Amino acid sequence: MLPLVSVVTVAKNAGATIAETIESVLSQDYPRLEYVVVDGASTDGTADIVKRYGDRIAVFVSEPDSGMYFAMQKGIGLSTGSLVWLLNADDRFSDAHSVASLVEARLSSGINGPVICYSNYRKYYPQLRRSVTVLSTEDLHTGMRFWHQASIADRSAYDRVGGFDLGFRLAADFDWAVRAKKAGVRFIKFAGPPTAIFRHGGMSERHYRLSHIESERIIRREYGWLSYARYAAKQRCKFFLRSISASLESLCGRRLPGVLQNAYLRIFRKQREFDPVDQRMSR
Repeated sequence: MLPLVSVVTVAKNAGATIAETIESVLSQDYPRLEYVVVDGASTDGTADIVKRYGDRIAVFVSEPDSGMYFAMQKGIGLSTGSLVWLLNADDRFSDAHSVASLVEARLSSGINGPVICYSNYRKYYPQLRRSVTVLSTEDLHTGMRFWHQASIADRSAYDRVGGFDLGFRLAADFDWAVRAKKAGVRFIKFAGPPTAIFRHGGMSERHYRLSHIESERIIRREYGWLSYARYAAKQRCKFFLRSISASLESLCGRRLPGVLQNAYLRIFRKQREFDPVDQRMSR
């Protein structure tokens, strides 16, 4: 029998995007899927949108909580599947076969111990109305280079590693991944296409500096001062470029930062070609 997969979505005032996320989950062709949605007492109608789907969502709670990672931990605890996939409320699966793809990769690995199976992902830039494919890696000394939105984890991995460190507001998933590697959880990369689309401009982007300060702490703690210095220097350059872009936007309007973002992706990120426009996310 195929394993039960629990997809967990946490939300807070995600009324503009959560329907796309839910539809992408409910359209999966994997036959044994449990969907858990945890809402942090939204005030924008998010809960009403979720309730429209009735019992197609296995578990739904809407109540005040202590932040994103607290809600993710709650969702994992409410789920029952042997495999867990965390998909945020402003992201979605790339296609109907995303879950099945990573389950097949996990099962074909033949590994008995806890495993995290991950893939590349697509990052959508609303200002450009384009997405790019980001190459994921488990080489974590350079920073968080794979995203939970495009990975599936054995429940036994959470049993071994424990929960998220709620002392981190924005990098608790990075901290958890680092601890998982130290605990002997195996990371396997799926060789196929990206399984999820991550929307640029989420919480870590809105609080970019704080997110990377937390990541710097983790890298210094786990990988030493040299890795920390390299990561910190790179992020300070990026922060400087972001500051310039924000200043130009205030002076010249919103179009110029989009041009600069486009140039950054093509020159610094080596993205010569963009993925096709995704009409559902560009609405």
